[in-house]
Amino acid sequence: MMQTLAECYETGGYYIAAEGLEEEGFTVANEKKVAEALRKYNPEMNANALAVIQTLLLQENEISKESLEELYSATSRMRWFKDPNLVNILIEALSSRMSDFPEQNLGIRSDIIHTLGQLNDVRAVEPLISALKDNFQLVRYRAAIGLGEIGDSRAIDPLVESLEDIDEQVRNMASHSLVSLKAIEPIILAARHCNVHVREQAAWMLGEIEDSRVMGLLSQLINDDDPNVVTKARFAIKKISQRD
Repeated sequence: MMQTLAECYETGGYYIAAEGLEEEGFTVANEKKVAEALRKYNPEMNANALAVIQTLLLQENEISKESLEELYSATSRMRWFKDPNLVNILIEALSSRMSDFPEQNLGIRSDIIHTLGQLNDVRAVEPLISALKDNFQLVRYRAAIGLGEIGDSRAIDPLVESLEDIDEQVRNMASHSLVSLKAIEPIILAARHCNVHVREQAAWMLGEIEDSRVMGLLSQLINDDDPNVVTKARFAIKKISQRD
């Protein structure tokens, strides 16, 4: 492990945030470089975790409580190792056994979606998009996070649809991901949407982007019939004014 830490500092995997940055004075990580060092110096740990995940997820029987804890531990570890070989295993598990043992698989499905998002691999985009329609709120929430992390433009339209999700946390995360994706035009269109939840999220997003049309749209939204939209629009205007 000392070799791993040493290489992380040498390659910039770990570094002290410079003056003026949000993390100033704290050690922060370049996750890609950290993952490369972890796989380089801990190949057995990586291989063992990969084997555990493949064995447990692709078995036909229900996973025991003890094995379930082992599975979650392995996926947690692999979110740091980011082994590309894990992506196809997780995608296969989603399609092959998720219809069996539905009660247990709520937690498993959520963990898989969380891990796919953390692996930051474009192969995960389509499964994550599908997960935005999952019946389980935490799965949809984590799918929205993952799509923002990966940053693939295929996620924009599905994330816009998620602005109408029945769950506020899912709507909020879809908004954050759309801002991360710099989806300017969809955000602007959302400000004129007939759904009040979409307009509310649009008001927040408009305060996070830079575009000449923003203030005009926010001026319209402060006259919206819904008080939540008005509150978000006023907050966005205040934020932009402070930024300028």
